Amino acid sequence: MVVPKKRKRLPDWVRRADALRERRGWSLRQLAAVMTEMGNPTDVETLYKIFQGKVAQPRGSTVADIAAALDVTEQFLRYGRASGVEDDPDDITLPRNGILEIDFRAGLGGGGTMEGREVVRDGSYADPIKEEAWQLPARFIREEIRVSEKNLRVVETYGDSMAPTLLSGDRVIVDTGHQIPSPDGIYALRDQFGFLVVKRLQVLRTQPPVVRIISDNTAHAPEDVPIDNLAIVGRVVWAVKRI
Repeated sequence: MVVPKKRKRLPDWVRRADALRERRGWSLRQLAAVMTEMGNPTDVETLYKIFQGKVAQPRGSTVADIAAALDVTEQFLRYGRASGVEDDPDDITLPRNGILEIDFRAGLGGGGTMEGREVVRDGSYADPIKEEAWQLPARFIREEIRVSEKNLRVVETYGDSMAPTLLSGDRVIVDTGHQIPSPDGIYALRDQFGFLVVKRLQVLRTQPPVVRIISDNTAHAPEDVPIDNLAIVGRVVWAVKRI
């Protein structure tokens, strides 16, 4: 009988850094790029080795450089809660960074851009994130949006297909934890080219289920697609509109 090797436990600071990285929606390649832009040249292969636990003691100021890129102190990254007392990295209370904004426009009429979008190895998307997050009152998020901040993303809309409900340049707040088109409503999804779009979805009571993709602007015709062909990013729960 072959006994599988016990998986090596990652250092707590690595697990904490990985949680912070995922909170921002960054791939390791994006983290390496941010570190390099901050004057700390880092290649992605080095980060892969660190985050896989293959480097027990990173050289020099690597831990501090990773912390700076993730916008936390080195002490927080090493110990958690900036207290000097080790916490449980699997139950970490992350610093409040606000609601992250995806750094390209949602193509409401097919006008989105692919620039800067990266497809990671598992086939999911690692969308670029703007450096400055949206800061909303905790009470407003708790009582009005009613979604955990870590699941929220801000997306700028582009195009006229959802007018007059949403105009080009409006922002929507998307709950990325809600990826089933029920109830009917407005969702962010990817079209067949991978562009991020915002549309109204209606589930048709057919077998198998079909979803109608609707543009509020009647100049754009609706489209019916099998539910399994939808790539939903999340449900739109709030909008910030121009006046």
